[in-house]
Amino acid sequence: MHPVKNNSSLPIVIMHYRFQATSATFRRKIYIGKRIFSS
Repeated sequence: MHPVKNNSSLPIVIMHYRFQATSATFRRKIYIGKRIFSS
């Protein structure tokens, strides 16, 4: 058992999923902005 390793890797996983969600939202905003700008 390596509890220290698991505890240290958990924040990395959380940050990874947060970054994925943030980048997805950011891309959606750019896509909507381009549609509004082009129309």
